[in-house]
Amino acid sequence: MQSNKKLLIIGAHWPNPNGSGTGTRMIQLIETFQSQYEIHFATVLPVDDNFCNRHTIYGHRIELNNQSFNEFVADYSFSHVLYDRFMIEEQYSWRIRKVLPECIHILDTEDLHFLRKAREEAYLKDATVNFDNEYTYREIAAILRADYSLIIANYEIELLKSHFNIPLEKLVFVPFLFENIECPIVNFDEREHFVFVGSGKHRPNIETIKLLKNSIWPLIRQSLPKVELHIYGYELPAFVNQMYSKEEGFIVKGYCENIEEELTKYKLMLAPIPYGAGIKTKIFDALKCSLPINGSVYLWEGISSEKIALYSIETIDKQLFVSESVKLYKDHSSLVELLIYQLELCNTLLKRQTTVKNLLLHTVLIGSSSKISIEQRMIRYFSQKQYEFFSRFLEQKNINS
Repeated sequence: MQSNKKLLIIGAHWPNPNGSGTGTRMIQLIETFQSQYEIHFATVLPVDDNFCNRHTIYGHRIELNNQSFNEFVADYSFSHVLYDRFMIEEQYSWRIRKVLPECIHILDTEDLHFLRKAREEAYLKDATVNFDNEYTYREIAAILRADYSLIIANYEIELLKSHFNIPLEKLVFVPFLFENIECPIVNFDEREHFVFVGSGKHRPNIETIKLLKNSIWPLIRQSLPKVELHIYGYELPAFVNQMYSKEEGFIVKGYCENIEEELTKYKLMLAPIPYGAGIKTKIFDALKCSLPINGSVYLWEGISSEKIALYSIETIDKQLFVSESVKLYKDHSSLVELLIYQLELCNTLLKRQTTVKNLLLHTVLIGSSSKISIEQRMIRYFSQKQYEFFSRFLEQKNINS
């Protein structure tokens, strides 16, 4: 915290590692950056003093569509700013560029929102994935405006490069920064039941629970009539809680503060995620507890090098998923083999974290906004004007009212 270099992080809300993987990721970024930078976190919500004290950062409450934000960034003269999603970049980047033209702008995409949204619409409508929409345009424009964008998965970098012609020098591969996973190979005779974990605030998790309840679990239950499926999740909606059925063995547990302790009790995690993007933290939560996972390609695409079609939704073979789940549950040697294989996959990715951290500290944080081309300046100028004018309109409207 003694550094003269200041990094401002602007978030939609205070990071919560219990609520989603994005909270975990943001905390990892804070811990990486604060070795060399004084960290300030700002949001429109009241300052979370406990969070700031726990992570040794400065907290600020800011106002949207208000000149006071310009004065705030001028007072602190931040050298770098990081936005926790593209919607935040849209709201604040134009103001920072006016006050601090040399400030480096970094966009943390978390996962590509437009990719997840396009896949969601394709899944719900049983249609082809379509990127030709306003949501995609907005996120791509934010990536083009930023000096750097942090991308969580290699396949997302490939998509941005091949389909949208985003220069590779603007994209920085930053997966989750966990330590290598080391866990004992357990005696699965001492474990029982299946489990699924997923935040209720994340739509793909809700669709997975519905898929399990309506299509997959009844078939598994036919083969394993005494076995249960337990559902854990932060802020699960009421209709999910109402799925609870002791008779069907579908047990909705809800939020658990110490989920790792609970996961050590189960034989297998079921995760037939029907769509999504990025990397799922449930993978790491499970493997740290020596819990293997039977999941869809969308669960593993951020970990494995296996490629899937970007323009179509991979249809889950429900019968195959059911038969594999039943076989794994009964065959403990297969569970051990699966666990070892999945640990190798994850640790291969995690071994890169030292390189990733060095890249963040010695490339991204020492970049210069003065090096951008005239084309880049034009993109910034024209693509952010609508947000500036709309914000000024709302600011004046608030003053008049």
